[in-house]
Amino acid sequence: MCRGKPPDLAAALSPRLNDYPPSAQKTDDPMTINQPCWMMTEARGLLQCRLVYISDTHATILVPDAVKLPQTCSLFFRADGRVGRTCYVVRQTGDKAELSILGKIGSDMNLGREVFQL
Repeated sequence: MCRGKPPDLAAALSPRLNDYPPSAQKTDDPMTINQPCWMMTEARGLLQCRLVYISDTHATILVPDAVKLPQTCSLFFRADGRVGRTCYVVRQTGDKAELSILGKIGSDMNLGREVFQL
């Protein structure tokens, strides 16, 4: 028979995030941003848009009015096209497009604000 308060097994068994090196921690932290970006489209070529949200798996961009994005497209973070992502358009309503990120284009660096500098 146990006396007193039972131990909190869930807390005792769950790993603490700070016990792991940064590379092993979750990296899908969303970043709200307001930066230019570029989409490669077949009909219009390179199209300048505005990136307003990004995480490792999703992005939200604003596109010029009346532009319908193809189902899959390339999103570039720099005008020189050196860094970007291959995306799948999940939803497009008006000038807002929600994208699922399928893969990286260019450097395999972690996404951070420094990627948007030319």
